[in-house]
Amino acid sequence: LDETAKIAAGSLLWLDAQAGRLTTLLQTQCDHRQLEALQLLQRGELDQASEVLSETFELLMTLLEFNPGDADLEVRLGYLYKDLAQVFETSDPARARRHVQTGLQLFEGLLSRRLTTDVEASAVNGLGNMYLMSGEYEQAIANCRRATQLMPEYANAWADLFLAYAGQAESGQADLDAMREVLHHLKATAQGDALLEPILPEYQRMFDDAVATMKLDEKQRKRWGKDEPIPDVAAQARAG
Repeated sequence: LDETAKIAAGSLLWLDAQAGRLTTLLQTQCDHRQLEALQLLQRGELDQASEVLSETFELLMTLLEFNPGDADLEVRLGYLYKDLAQVFETSDPARARRHVQTGLQLFEGLLSRRLTTDVEASAVNGLGNMYLMSGEYEQAIANCRRATQLMPEYANAWADLFLAYAGQAESGQADLDAMREVLHHLKATAQGDALLEPILPEYQRMFDDAVATMKLDEKQRKRWGKDEPIPDVAAQARAG
């Protein structure tokens, strides 16, 4: 009986080891496929990106069936919802919003749990991504900034933080000092990144556009001031 028990225990250990190796292989496959989908998104090949993301979704759901509650896998799933939202942002806005809402809830649930620093940083940045896609720039900035504090070398978080500031600038609330600081950190951390390094010039262009827009606004304000005083709307409201 003892010998049988030893054999059974050894078999279970072997099966656990095999399952662990299979999980690692599938996670690696998911990462490669998600990177491929992001590259397709960058090139505007939305149909192909959608196909790759659908395959990745099936892989992730299978992994979660065997590893329920795995925080690292759930983070990957959250970012998958973000990528899917990007695919349908123009062609099917309602579907994109559903993906954003699902991702938002997933990341919020994750952050209510005790997580390792790297998983927490990924989840916080993921939450920032969902707010960014919803146009809630202050919330996006707060979360992406928190991710960079948790992991200062987290290049994707610096990239997302910059995009949040760029979105805020487009809405007429540019913070050029913050954009400049974040761009500096992005350039430093994105070196060697297959996805981010090639598009650093695009981030620089966004910053240059924000600077040019602010200079134009200042020029218009000065011109207005020469012709007639700028109305003090706040004072008028108080007087009323």
